[in-house]
Amino acid sequence: MHEDYRGYQGSSGKSIEAVCWNEILGEVADPVAVLSRDYGVLWANRPLLEFLGLELEHLGRQPCYELFQKRSKRCPDCPVSLVFSSG
Repeated sequence: MHEDYRGYQGSSGKSIEAVCWNEILGEVADPVAVLSRDYGVLWANRPLLEFLGLELEHLGRQPCYELFQKRSKRCPDCPVSLVFSSG
């Protein structure tokens, strides 16, 4: 993204980065989630929300292992953990 737009807040109050992520990932037909380093679900596209039966505002940064696997702690062979550790 061009540096001139970093930190820009549009009329919706969302950053240009957030708008771009939403527009790009929102068009993906497969379920997609954006996770924080503590495994909280920050965003999910419509196919994933429909699969979960939730609205975006009801995600509440719930950990992915609780939301997707109904677990109380991180999955033993967590692929997200591998991504976070390898960059």
